[in-house]
Amino acid sequence: MSVIPISTVRPIESSKSDDLFIASVSFEPRCLNVSARLKKSEYKARNMLLVRYYGEDNLKNKHQLRLKEILKPYLESPSHEIEPVYFNKYDSSKFTRFLHDLAHKNPSLERITVDISTFTKQYLLLLLRFLRSNYPNAKIRLLYTPGYYMVRQNLTWGIKDITYLPYFGNLDCVELHRNILILLLGYEGERAYAIWKYVEPDLTVAVIGNPPTYHGADLPSRSANRSILEHPNTVVEEVSALDPACTKDLLNRWYRDEKYKDSMVSIAPLGTKMQTVGIYLFFEENNNASRAQIVYAFPLFYNKEKYTLEFDKEIREFYLPHKNNEKVKSVESESQRK
Repeated sequence: MSVIPISTVRPIESSKSDDLFIASVSFEPRCLNVSARLKKSEYKARNMLLVRYYGEDNLKNKHQLRLKEILKPYLESPSHEIEPVYFNKYDSSKFTRFLHDLAHKNPSLERITVDISTFTKQYLLLLLRFLRSNYPNAKIRLLYTPGYYMVRQNLTWGIKDITYLPYFGNLDCVELHRNILILLLGYEGERAYAIWKYVEPDLTVAVIGNPPTYHGADLPSRSANRSILEHPNTVVEEVSALDPACTKDLLNRWYRDEKYKDSMVSIAPLGTKMQTVGIYLFFEENNNASRAQIVYAFPLFYNKEKYTLEFDKEIREFYLPHKNNEKVKSVESESQRK
């Protein structure tokens, strides 16, 4: 379960097409990076799925057209069309029904590539759960383009709603003695503070991404969440921003600690997408972790024009482990991929 930096995306298995390529259309330019780095004359996919959230704006329209243009030559069948499927960012019920239909129509997929860069964390968690549950033996490769962000720049404003995500943990388990809140912090202090007030935990574990995605990337997170970090009932932890296994291990340590066996553990994914993958791995490894929940705050507005300052052209590649914890290894060696 290692994270490997790559500059070119080749097929999961040499000389074989991927069965499915999944990406999302976004207002962020980095939604184009993985697709632009598919290896010409090598990469092919039998089917492609583009997820787009409702909301018409020029950036999304521009990136959608460009994605379709880039991806078209990589479809195994030139007659297939690539059209995005629209979903509500704030309501995932249609997405879960769509995934159910997708599994019914495609009962056997062996090689799946997902560009997770611009999925919302809610949709990413649901997607990972669906893929591994329906395709337990498939090689599932996740590709991630880290973004660069402007210091002291709000990414979102306001809180639309706070809820616990379905399908993860036990939402009815509310009679435990204590409640621990594990906040994987990012740059959205308002969302973190709203969750903190909503949960009213007995103990807060505030997690900073360190090592960060790039030098200094942890500093805005520390600044935006200072009131939580400095609270007397807060324990500050640090975990890699790019290695999902590190996030999984941190969650395991707190969840399995005998001192907190009578505590509910609420987990808030406000950090990187790779840390969110680690949250998924935690629930999978603990048979859905009956004493844990995922608490999620939906923002009212996104700062679309200044959300991502720039992005890292180098992609991070990570394979989901099989449920039996066997590591899935790519056919190509690391040296071939660099």
